[in-house]
Amino acid sequence: MCRAIGKGIMILLAGILIGTALLWGAYLIPMSEDSVHVVESVDILEQEGWYPTAPLMRQYVGSEIGRNGGGIMDNYTDSIMITTAGHDPVEGALYQAMNMAGDVKETGYSYYWHGYVAILRPLLLVLNYADIRVVNQLLQMIIVTAMACLLYRSRGAAYAALPLTVYGLLMPMAISQSLQYSWVFYIGMIGSLIIIQFRCGLSKGQRIYFFFLILGMLTSYLDLLTYPLFTWGIPMIWWVVTDDDSKGAAGQLWQVVLGGISWIFGYGGLWAGKWVVGQIVTGQPVIAQAWYEVLYRAGRSPDAVGYSFSYQESILRNLLVCISVQTVFLLGAWMIWWCYKAVRKSYLIRKEKTLALLLVASSPIVWYMALHDHTHVHNNFTYRIFMIGITALLASMIHCWETEKPRGYRLEKSDKVKRIIPAVMVFTAFLIAFNMKDETYIHNGGYKETVLELTEEVECIQEFHPSFDRIGFMNIWLCAENGESGEIDVKIREKGGKTLWEYSLSAGDVAGGTFYEFPVKLHLDRRKTYQICMEGRDLGENRVYSAGAGEGLHPLTELSSLQIGDLEYDTQLTFGVLYRYQANLLKILFTAELVLLISWNLYLFADIVVRWSVRKRSGLGTG
Repeated sequence: MCRAIGKGIMILLAGILIGTALLWGAYLIPMSEDSVHVVESVDILEQEGWYPTAPLMRQYVGSEIGRNGGGIMDNYTDSIMITTAGHDPVEGALYQAMNMAGDVKETGYSYYWHGYVAILRPLLLVLNYADIRVVNQLLQMIIVTAMACLLYRSRGAAYAALPLTVYGLLMPMAISQSLQYSWVFYIGMIGSLIIIQFRCGLSKGQRIYFFFLILGMLTSYLDLLTYPLFTWGIPMIWWVVTDDDSKGAAGQLWQVVLGGISWIFGYGGLWAGKWVVGQIVTGQPVIAQAWYEVLYRAGRSPDAVGYSFSYQESILRNLLVCISVQTVFLLGAWMIWWCYKAVRKSYLIRKEKTLALLLVASSPIVWYMALHDHTHVHNNFTYRIFMIGITALLASMIHCWETEKPRGYRLEKSDKVKRIIPAVMVFTAFLIAFNMKDETYIHNGGYKETVLELTEEVECIQEFHPSFDRIGFMNIWLCAENGESGEIDVKIREKGGKTLWEYSLSAGDVAGGTFYEFPVKLHLDRRKTYQICMEGRDLGENRVYSAGAGEGLHPLTELSSLQIGDLEYDTQLTFGVLYRYQANLLKILFTAELVLLISWNLYLFADIVVRWSVRKRSGLGTG
């Protein structure tokens, strides 16, 4: 073990030296920002804008992420890559190799390796950005096709379809047109190709762990923190899939863990090496800057964007980006295949690789929690880390149907009972999916407010026309100015009809002014008009105010006339409401497919645990 660790350290140190030499050599190539292909490339990026959206291929606006967030391309980072690769190293090739300045990052971007420069700078001698995109698309198609062909020959049609599925889930229109997303794809997929083709050689000694060490190093060298875990997760899935089962479940689990440790050591070790070399060469506080970025991206710094959000919110935020046409289509095809296999009932359900694949499937959750801020902010590309989990679950599903039952196999009673399990799972998955709800929160709180005084025995009545049937909560701006005496009664009633909901709060709860949240939880009829009514009680000398959202403005279509006593106001309450409504068809289908995929794998896991428990109990009983 010590010898293997020492060899790993030597590989890491060699990687740092080779990486530095490659960048140094790249900047010895004569080129500047005025070179023809650099200028052409920058022009293309400026014409498209920083965040064009595939397949729309136009500038990204906020509303588009709800349609297909995975299609947002990162031309801003691609512009960093082009201008950094084309920069004239006036301060010396080695200094530029460690500082990494360019027209976009003029002072340098020193805590990343930017190893792509060693590839991109020579390419810019003969190709511009558009040409590189064409080559990129062709190479990706060749790699995926090669994987499918190798797997079809060695493992059959189902496994051959899996790399094609992975490519589809990654949104190929985006990753083939964006350099930012391509480096991780190449490392992960070429690494998988090597495992599939050279499995026997890699299985000797500690070679597979050195291989994952190198994959981690390459990821740190080329990638700018997009979806780096992909370069461990996808090759590891193929390592488990191509195993001959001789090591058993425990041996496979141990390989997954050691492979993960090796990858982390390579990824983190090479990155730390850049900080040290960069600080020595440039004289800048690269280590301090990098460490701040690590804390910031992990959400450990109070000024991090995701600091105030929970781990669950970051995970859910990434999962929601997975809901797209390509994901629903591809998973739907696999679920149809699974149903066909389950109906045939001619297969032995195998579970030898289930535990190892489930361990790989859980790794995205760990990554999202570890890099809390980064994955929360950049979910439009970090969502691709989830594809490791989906691919591992699909691989486990394929594995369980690998072996047909032998002729003359007689069904046991337990086998007959298990026949109904897939049908129950399908029913349960769609039952859960059809109960899925979406939420929308709208408010008019950004408008200039008009002060509205509330008094006793005089109702403030705001007409309300709901846009959706269900309300989770509503907010109203309220303020108690002089002390804490008295209460405020708030009601929702049908116009000219009965009261549906009422709530009383102490005036002291809104002392100084607040956008108070009321837990409404009502089911309303969108065809009807309702009234939100407020009235003070036992206020004494205490003065209570609400606010109108801009005189002469009606920014919320839900709210119309506002009346206090006999006076009608040309405004509306400063108000917010959370609606809950039936999820759209895409979300329902995705939820059903994901629930079905997860529940089947959990069933396999539970069956393993039960059988292990029975064997252990049986062994104890006979000992």
